[in-house]
Amino acid sequence: MELWTGEDGEPAGRPVGVGEAALGGWPAGILAMLCGLGVLRMLWAVMVRCTASVNDRSWTREWERVEPRWSGRRGHGADR
Repeated sequence: MELWTGEDGEPAGRPVGVGEAALGGWPAGILAMLCGLGVLRMLWAVMVRCTASVNDRSWTREWERVEPRWSGRRGHGADR
């Protein structure tokens, strides 16, 4: 009969083998990878949103300068 004891001398279950530890580590590794990918995806979405916002403001300012010449109007609010 085999009896495993812990550090305190009390009976304990047998230690986990290398194969069992590796098998148990796969789900933890996959979960960590998926969490990391989720964080990267959120950071990417924030970056895209910030970039789009900056571009939109820049394009709006540029269009305010270009549109009067492009449409033939001379200034803001002048209908021709």
